[in-house]
Amino acid sequence: MKTKPRNSLIIVTLILGFIILRFVKPELFIHNESVVCFEMNRTKGVALNAVVERKYLDYSNHNYPAVEFRSLIDKRLIKVHFINERGGFYTNIQIGDTVVKASGSLDVFSSNKTLQDSLVYNCNE
Repeated sequence: MKTKPRNSLIIVTLILGFIILRFVKPELFIHNESVVCFEMNRTKGVALNAVVERKYLDYSNHNYPAVEFRSLIDKRLIKVHFINERGGFYTNIQIGDTVVKASGSLDVFSSNKTLQDSLVYNCNE
């Protein structure tokens, strides 16, 4: 007779745990590929003809790897987060590198090191 209330308590505990986890860690419930594809498309839309001015982990934005580029054309500052990028571009570039990337492309060229790289995302679009 005691098994029914005990089973009910376990089920209620599991449901409450699931609900709490949903609010505490919502990223566990997001389709990961859609997030990766979103980041890929956002980075793909950036055009660069710029010098790497700063490279850091952005503490104010979830510790995402970030690079600040200074445009060679109009001297504006362009900040790019390399979220979910798996190709190692962030680790390969250095401050002072000149980077060229066309909008709509994931191919990047660094003229200082004649490094041609492609930004890699695990997205099946």
